Amino acid sequence: MHPAVLLLNLIGLLVMYMAPLLGWYMLRGGRDRNSDLWFGAALVYAVGASMFVFQPLVGLRWASTGSLMASWTTLTLFDVVLCRELGRPPRGWLRPGLGIVGWILCCQLVWELGGRSMLQPFSLAVLAAFELYLLLQVRHLYLRSSSRGLVVLGLSFGLIVTVNFVRVVLFLLTGRPHDLLDFSGLSNVLMMTTLGCVLSYSMGYWGYMYEKEHRAKLAAAEEAARAAERQQVADEYAHQLEQLVQQRDRMVMVNSRFSVLNSLAVFNAGIVHEISQPLQSILTSVEVLAMELRALERTDLAAQADDIARLTLKVSHVLNALRRLMGASPPQTEPVALVDLLGDSLSIIVSECRYRGVHLDLDLPTPAGACKVAIHRVLMERVMLNLVSNAMESFQEAKTEQPHLRIGVREAQVQGRACVRITVQDNGPGLQDIPTDLFADPLHTSKPTGLGVGLQFVRAIVGGWRGQLEIASQTKGPDRGTCMTVVLPTLPA
Repeated sequence: MHPAVLLLNLIGLLVMYMAPLLGWYMLRGGRDRNSDLWFGAALVYAVGASMFVFQPLVGLRWASTGSLMASWTTLTLFDVVLCRELGRPPRGWLRPGLGIVGWILCCQLVWELGGRSMLQPFSLAVLAAFELYLLLQVRHLYLRSSSRGLVVLGLSFGLIVTVNFVRVVLFLLTGRPHDLLDFSGLSNVLMMTTLGCVLSYSMGYWGYMYEKEHRAKLAAAEEAARAAERQQVADEYAHQLEQLVQQRDRMVMVNSRFSVLNSLAVFNAGIVHEISQPLQSILTSVEVLAMELRALERTDLAAQADDIARLTLKVSHVLNALRRLMGASPPQTEPVALVDLLGDSLSIIVSECRYRGVHLDLDLPTPAGACKVAIHRVLMERVMLNLVSNAMESFQEAKTEQPHLRIGVREAQVQGRACVRITVQDNGPGLQDIPTDLFADPLHTSKPTGLGVGLQFVRAIVGGWRGQLEIASQTKGPDRGTCMTVVLPTLPA
C-alpha cells in the first residue's frame, strides 16, 4: 500500500474513532445506557472499517466477513437504541443476537457459493434495507420530539442508503464489485460520503441527546416553577384560612363580650335607677335642712348644707350622663369656652396635688380666647379626674421622688382642622409597652387590680364628642413619663 494512501486511510479511521468518543465525552452528565450503546456501536463500525481498509494484511475473506459483521452489529445496536427511545424496547438480547449470527451464516454461505462477486451486492442490498428501516425509525422519533439532531441522523441514514444503492447498481451494470479503494472519482465521492455518514451517526445522536437533556431541564424548571406557584397559592390559601379562623374567633369573643357588656349595661341602668331615688330624697332633705338652718340664723351650717346639696346634684348629673352614655341616645353637649373647659375639676386637681405633694404646672388659655368646643361639662370633669387619677397612681406605685404633673389646654391644627389639645403629662415610670388593641378590646386593662376600664370610659366619652384619645409614653431619659392627650374639634366661630 502506498504511504500516501496509508496516511489517508489512517486519517479517515482516526476521524471515525474520534467522532463517537468526542460525542460521548461532550454529553458528560447527560449520558445514559442508550447513549453508551449508540456510541459503542459507532466504535464497532469503525473497527469494521479498519478491517476493510487493511484487507491486504488480514486477507480478503476475513476482512469482508469482519467488516460486514461489524456493520450488521452496529445497525442492530442502533435499532435497539431507537426502539428504546420510541418506548418499544426489544424483548431481551436474544433476537438481536440471533440476527447477528444469522447474518454471519448468510454471508459465509453466499461467499461459499459465489465468492466476493456475490457477497458484495447481497450484503449491500440487505444493509441498505436495514438502514432504510432505521431511517423510518428516526422519522417516527422525529415526529415525537422534533429534534434537529434527528434531522442530521436521518440525513446520514438516507445518504448511506444511497451509497449502498449506487454500489449495487454499479454491480448490476458492470457485473463486478465496485472497489471503494481504487481512488477513482466515483469511489472518492462514495468514500467521502460514507465517512460523512459515519460522522453524522455520532454528531446527530449527540445533538438529539443534548436537546433532550435541555428539554428535560426546561421541563424540570417549569415543573419546579409550577410547584412553587402551587405552593405559594397553597400558602396564601392557608394564610387566608388562618385569617378567617382568627376573624371567626374574634367575632365569637366580641359577641360574647358584647353580651357581657349588654348585661353590664342593664345592670348599670338598674344601679343608676336604684341610686337616683335615694339621691333625690337626700337632695330634698338637705335643701329643707338648709332652709331651717337659715331660719335659725345658722348661716355657716346652711352654707355647708348648700355644698352638700350642690355635690349631691352633681352626683345625680353624673348618673344621668352615665345612663345616656350606656344607652342608645346621642350624648347631650353644650358649647363651652376653653377657659371654662376644666370646670370644677380644676379645684379638685389642685387640692389633690397639694395633698399628695405633687408639683402642678398649669398651661391654661386666657379668658380672651373665643374658641369653644361641644362637650358635656360633668363628663368632662370625669375625664380629667380619671386621667389625673391614673397619673397619681403611677407616682404611688413607682414611688416617684419628685412627682410632677403638667396640664395644658391649647388650640392646635390637626390635618388642617382646628381643634383643642388637652394634655395631662406626668414624670412617672411610663408604660413599658402600649398594646395596639388597647381600645379595640372593650375589656382590655393594663392594671393588675381594679376594674381597669378608666381609659375605655374616657375614650367612649371623647368619641361621643367626635374627639380622640392619644397616648405617648417613655420609660427612660429626661422625658420619662406618660402623656395623655384629648383632642376635641372646635366649633365654628
